[in-house]
Amino acid sequence: LEMEPAEYWAAMLREMNTSDHEAFVVSSEEFGVVLDLHLTAPLLARHLEGVEVYIVVYFRRQDEFLQSVYNQAVKGEEDRFTGSFWDYVNPILEVGGADCMKVVSPLAEAFGEDRIIVRVYEKEQLKATIFDDFLSVFGVESGDGFTQIERVQNPRLSPELLSVIRKMNRIPMAATVRHRLLGMLIERYPRTRTFFSH
Repeated sequence: LEMEPAEYWAAMLREMNTSDHEAFVVSSEEFGVVLDLHLTAPLLARHLEGVEVYIVVYFRRQDEFLQSVYNQAVKGEEDRFTGSFWDYVNPILEVGGADCMKVVSPLAEAFGEDRIIVRVYEKEQLKATIFDDFLSVFGVESGDGFTQIERVQNPRLSPELLSVIRKMNRIPMAATVRHRLLGMLIERYPRTRTFFSH
């Protein structure tokens, strides 16, 4: 980070205060990986004091969530994980990483229960797409006028392909080479329902 976290929030508040708009959406995958929300949520509440904040949280079924984080650890550039599913998942389970209340409770304490909107990230329960579902939270019934990306941004891979990539992760290689190899493998291997459920 180039600045302290408080400076980022202060800059965002300045931008909000000088904007003609009345509502703002702040979104980041980083909110989902904060290690201790009991410490972070009160800080967020303090930085956003005076702002009417609503927090929209999407939860997957725990088994789907664990498959997803493992999938990302294997195919992701940062981790290049080489171990088994349980090698990766057991430490997450030991600290309660699949416990939805560990996310919701600190946020509710910091912002108020009435400010937390919980949604289920499951195709059968979404309104058409995740994009449409998110808009519906704000009373926007149609995504017309918004630009939506048609393709899946972060496809989940089949167990067979993950096995190949785990072995590939043991070989030191430049990020650009790995990226090209991944692209070729993803094109060739079919996706299966077990690890692909967007």
